[in-house]
Amino acid sequence: MFGLGMLLSGVWLVLMLRACRAEYRYYACVASETPDVWQELGSPRLRWAPFLLWVSPSGKRRLSAIDNAQVRQCAAAYRRTGRQFLCYVVMVLVMATAYFHWA
Repeated sequence: MFGLGMLLSGVWLVLMLRACRAEYRYYACVASETPDVWQELGSPRLRWAPFLLWVSPSGKRRLSAIDNAQVRQCAAAYRRTGRQFLCYVVMVLVMATAYFHWA
């Protein structure tokens, strides 16, 4: 009925949605709190999808130089949720590899 695959897929979906929401909040915070930086980055026209912005290496340096406390907090949450998602994916892949190797 409710197998291990469904559980792993459900956790993956929840972590992916959390990471997407954190990314959206981060770029929306940059757009609202520091509009000058947002304009320098190229400010996409779609307000509901600010993460469609491609950030160059110089843009990443510009984003990391922002001193606004709220933007920094959103950036930390964005990085944290991304790391949690990647750690989960790597953990599942390692466990699946070990299972199929020794099974």
